[in-house]
Amino acid sequence: MATNVAPRTGIEPIGWAYIALSTLTLLSFWMYRANINFYVYDNGGSQFEISLFETAYFLPSMFITYIGGIIADRSKALLRWLILFATLNLALLAGVAVMTYISAFPFLGLLAATVALGVIGSLRNPPAAIFVRMISPKPAIAQMNALLSAGFNVARITGPLAVGVLAVSLTTENIFIVIPIICIPLVLFFILIQRRVSSVIDKANTADANPSAAPVSALSLARAYRFFLGAIVVFFLSSNLLWTTLPFEIEASFGKSQELVSYAYAVFGVGAILGSVAQPIVYRRYGVRWCFSGGALLYGIYFVAALAMDGWPVFCSIAAAGAGMGIFYSSINTHVLMSPNPTNHGRLLALSIMLTNGFLAIGSMTLSSVATWGSDELAYTVSIIFLLVVTPAISLKIK
Repeated sequence: MATNVAPRTGIEPIGWAYIALSTLTLLSFWMYRANINFYVYDNGGSQFEISLFETAYFLPSMFITYIGGIIADRSKALLRWLILFATLNLALLAGVAVMTYISAFPFLGLLAATVALGVIGSLRNPPAAIFVRMISPKPAIAQMNALLSAGFNVARITGPLAVGVLAVSLTTENIFIVIPIICIPLVLFFILIQRRVSSVIDKANTADANPSAAPVSALSLARAYRFFLGAIVVFFLSSNLLWTTLPFEIEASFGKSQELVSYAYAVFGVGAILGSVAQPIVYRRYGVRWCFSGGALLYGIYFVAALAMDGWPVFCSIAAAGAGMGIFYSSINTHVLMSPNPTNHGRLLALSIMLTNGFLAIGSMTLSSVATWGSDELAYTVSIIFLLVVTPAISLKIK
């Protein structure tokens, strides 16, 4: 049965501020992701070399995120951790800007910086998700996550779009200088709310806590949520192929264009916002099983179009993939935070994020290798099978 999630919420003012500033910081992430991929491509990089940067960011999650989950469940100084992670993220992006300004294509340095960004992101994600529960009444959690997911996708649109606009007057290297500046407001926000946040932290969740509930091991969590986690593995194993093949797909139909690559991210983001808006309704009525299944089916439309067509139909199908991602991704945190025993939420979120980012990395490298040394058609076919057949089959078994 679907979890009963209230359609109307009482999000705190601090929650609205966090949504806005989180979205602003995510803008920098999407600007970085779009800019680094084009930077590598523009310097002669192959699909596989682009996938190395995707892997460098996401792979650390498989080894680091569980530590973030332990921090989220056990630390009583969550804001201090969030300040540390936000500050380190800012410093690393500034370091990338310096590297690209003083050196011509510092491939290994950029790869190392991207790994470090992935480590910080992996540690930050579970505490950031628990922060949502801390400042939100329980009925507001689904809507809060939906709005954060919508913000993520607003940033997905405006970030690459901003890169495309800036590319008219700035070099790719100069765009890297703009990116860290955007991260400053969130750091200041976390610092400024330290003394005020105690009035809202856990206000509505204290009554829901079960003092007799005890945390369980990662293995026990994995067994209890095996179908939920399995669907995450298969979906993200196949989804990231879109981004590593996208510049070449666009070049085949329209010619080499950083603007169109950036606009493709924006089209994906428009679809993802629509999916995020629809997700609380679908989740409330049908539960996570149909959110996951529907998200995978929508995402798979892109690969069907890419396999069978060229040009604008493929470009437009990116919106369907975005809607699928919006529904699927925002369902993960909602389902975890609405699950029983809050003492395990951080670690269950960590497992979810580990599998999400880890299999984004593995899938990106594996399927982009198939596309580079085999054929795009074979890689697309594998993704279609995973998204249209395997993910729904697993998702429908979730209790």
